[in-house]
Amino acid sequence: MVLSLNPDLVVLDLDLPSLDGLSMIRRIRAQDDRMRILVLSAKPDHVMSLHTQQAGANGYVSKGRELTEMLTAARTVLLGFDCFPANAPHANKPGGLNVLSPREMEVLQYLARGVSNKEIASRLFLSDKTVSTYKTRLCEKLGLSSLAALIEFATLHKLID
Repeated sequence: MVLSLNPDLVVLDLDLPSLDGLSMIRRIRAQDDRMRILVLSAKPDHVMSLHTQQAGANGYVSKGRELTEMLTAARTVLLGFDCFPANAPHANKPGGLNVLSPREMEVLQYLARGVSNKEIASRLFLSDKTVSTYKTRLCEKLGLSSLAALIEFATLHKLID
């Protein structure tokens, strides 16, 4: 719908019913690299803003912020500038969530929601084996040893609701 309507600004929530927001950003970017995308999310700034930026969003505002901040971010993005929180992590900062690629973050969120490898593979256009490899890589990067630990990690970092 976004691509057919071609709006000046897309305000996108990360928690979509059938597709996660990071995948949606990538899909929009693959079709139109000029469309302006502002993410409005219930997740705190430090959790997802870097990943939305890497996926191709132009700005990020947490729903916990004042309405004026959202309006300012929308105006800034419409003027052609990126607008990400000052307290957001930077790509070169080591540790924690910052070591994950945007695709790894997507897979982690799906796993934490209890989505099967087969269903994740279908949603992300991957093979089951690739999803399994992502799961192994997530455990290695985060220093965790099981799916249960990944779910607990995602819950503690508010990656899922």
